[in-house]
Amino acid sequence: MPAEETKEVVGKKTTPQKKKNPVPKKHSRFTLAHISAVEKIFFVQNLAVLVKAGFSLSNGLITVAKQTTNKRLKEVVDHLALDVQSGVSFATALRRYEKVFDPLFINMIEAGELSGKLELTLNELAIQMKKSHSLFLKVRNALAYPTIILIAMLFIGTGMMIFVIPKIVALYADASYQLPLITRIVITLSDFIIGHGILTAGVLIAFITLIILLYKQAAIQLAVHRLLLRMPVVGTLIREFNVARFSRVFHSLISTDIPIIETFTIITKTLGNRAYQEFLRTIIPQLERGVSIGAAIGQNPQLFPATVVEMIIVAEASGSLEEMTKEIAEHFEEEVSTAMDGLSVLIEPLLMLSLGVAVGLIAVAVLWPMYNLVNVI
Repeated sequence: MPAEETKEVVGKKTTPQKKKNPVPKKHSRFTLAHISAVEKIFFVQNLAVLVKAGFSLSNGLITVAKQTTNKRLKEVVDHLALDVQSGVSFATALRRYEKVFDPLFINMIEAGELSGKLELTLNELAIQMKKSHSLFLKVRNALAYPTIILIAMLFIGTGMMIFVIPKIVALYADASYQLPLITRIVITLSDFIIGHGILTAGVLIAFITLIILLYKQAAIQLAVHRLLLRMPVVGTLIREFNVARFSRVFHSLISTDIPIIETFTIITKTLGNRAYQEFLRTIIPQLERGVSIGAAIGQNPQLFPATVVEMIIVAEASGSLEEMTKEIAEHFEEEVSTAMDGLSVLIEPLLMLSLGVAVGLIAVAVLWPMYNLVNVI
């Protein structure tokens, strides 16, 4: 082989091409499903501990991935580690998984990276996620019990109408006297369910589906949310929940030095109530023009109570907005927690009373004709 060719070959061998790290694919539907809030909190907490212990971000992600039992989350974290190793920022890597990590999560991480406070940001994010999840569980658990009871009542009542009532009604088939009104109503309802049960179920399912599809429309959702806010007990609970959520997210974002305008933009995406979302969107241009936060949110006292507005105004004047929003969040989270405990205590006897009334009406409908039959005999 000529000397020139040998040099060329040797040159090629001694300067190997850099292997490109595999680029994380956009997450598949398989990856998106069933990554719970608890598993995300576990991910953030463990990563915060590892970063504090001196691990590099990429090594921390690799270690967390090994500890993760959820295969779908493990796949995501593995891809994040590969991306960070290739020189991409953590926030940019997270943006590939926007359906797994919400805008609040990504923007807080980005702010933490830019300010050099990633460890503090991860800790703050873990606290924020735990508080939000705890509040959500409190509301869900309070509503779960009455929902289960109502569904059970529906199924038991339907079962009685289909299997029990027809057998009892057979006793009165040859009765020579008119049955009581309540008995006739129960018999008519039982006959209707037996004769048109499938059609009724189909119509009911179609109606519920239509309601769900309509509810997904932004305008209808906004109208429903505004109506709920005007309701006596429910409206107060929704208001307290959203103010707590607003304050908690606000505190988390400003503690990581995210600008106010961007903070409000992110908050509009994290609140679940459309009325709050629309209102906050309308005041963003005012904030850009220099209007104070207190003056801006004070324009809608139905959404933000006067005490909250005054506290924000005082905090802006004294430069203690971060501490004040934390206090507001803790206060309203406690209010929601107390309200849900009280609601659970109130709902339980009401459900038992309703169940007793329903059983009593069916018993009267069945036994009253028997009493009349004995008198006739």
